[in-house]
Amino acid sequence: MNFWIIQTGEPLPIDGPNTRGMRAMNLTKALNARGHRVVLWSTDFYHQEKRHRFGSDKNIRISDLLEIRLITSRGYQRNIGPARFFDHAQLGWRFDKLACKVEKPDLAFIGFPPIEIAAAAVRHCRLRGVPALLDVKDLWPDLFEDPLPAIAKPLARTLLWPLHHLAKRAIRECSGICAPSDGFLEWARRRGGTQSRTTDIISPLTSPIQIVSPDEFKSAERKWDNLGVLADGRKRAAFIGALSRSFDLDSIIKAGTTEGGKGWQFVICGLGEAETRLRGHTALLSNIIMPGWIDRAMINVLLARSTVGLAPYRSIPNFELNVCNKVYDYMHSGVPIISPLQGDVRQLLEREQIGFSYKAGSASGLLEAMERATSEGVRNQIRETAMSLYNERFNATKSYGRLVDHLEQIAIQSK
Repeated sequence: MNFWIIQTGEPLPIDGPNTRGMRAMNLTKALNARGHRVVLWSTDFYHQEKRHRFGSDKNIRISDLLEIRLITSRGYQRNIGPARFFDHAQLGWRFDKLACKVEKPDLAFIGFPPIEIAAAAVRHCRLRGVPALLDVKDLWPDLFEDPLPAIAKPLARTLLWPLHHLAKRAIRECSGICAPSDGFLEWARRRGGTQSRTTDIISPLTSPIQIVSPDEFKSAERKWDNLGVLADGRKRAAFIGALSRSFDLDSIIKAGTTEGGKGWQFVICGLGEAETRLRGHTALLSNIIMPGWIDRAMINVLLARSTVGLAPYRSIPNFELNVCNKVYDYMHSGVPIISPLQGDVRQLLEREQIGFSYKAGSASGLLEAMERATSEGVRNQIRETAMSLYNERFNATKSYGRLVDHLEQIAIQSK
């Protein structure tokens, strides 16, 4: 069968050999593995690096089963701002013009957000009689309003009314919803005013775990030894992610400065806008290490040497209604997960007993949750449960296999 995947804002197979696949790349590989042909629509503008790939529309044939179609747009330098909204509006308008010239697929899988191109793609597919599944991965435009003080929200909602309208229309007109969690699926149904449909599906945003060779693992062990992160049984808390406003990293720093926190080693890995500020706070703290970006081999070694994995997401609906990649990575490694999130993550930790929660913003609560995981018996039980749960429900091969089964069924029934 022939499938379209329409997803901007994610890395593509043409972006380099070390690019970690997200939804579009992972689903493309799963469809190709079944022998299906895929046209992957994306933007020429590389969101992660804020640059244009070619500077024009581009059709790139990767294989007999995969073609990438890039749509040119103006681009932007800030994640939130008028330039990004103009860019997305341009993508929606230009997609419709370009897609009319291409043979229609058996099914379209459409990323949401961005809202503008998602709405345009859903409308395009409806007019051509193509089933369209909307993949809801972020709660736009609510995400822009949630952090604002109550007094500013009415004005923001008025300004964002066009996006609210397009989001509702896209959800109502699509053939079904794909969501990474129950919370996201319920949000989409409320936003679109739709009921449960047999075409709806929960599909976690997991990714295949990169295989590490024995030599790479040993090299990573030496790197950590040189950084003072030893295989010595010391109580150790690891954070691996972007040093951005998405996370409450200040509570980690504060915990590390307390009397109880001095008995722990905190390893904060990643790059981002908060890096300079955080390094200024930790420069004189010997128990907090910031190694910067680390590769898969170093991740594996660090988690093998860690007591807990920290997932200090901000308490906003976009995170509370979802189970993010970081939780899956920690689960795969079997480390107890420590997170302040309510909603789907807290329910998962408590129901499966694979981690502990604490009050958002509380350094003492964070330390207390970490201490609960220090018993060897507790860690061994969590390790066994978490790894088993990951392999059964969140393994990327199985998860994307179930999603492909679902897409095939919808495409066949629509004929």
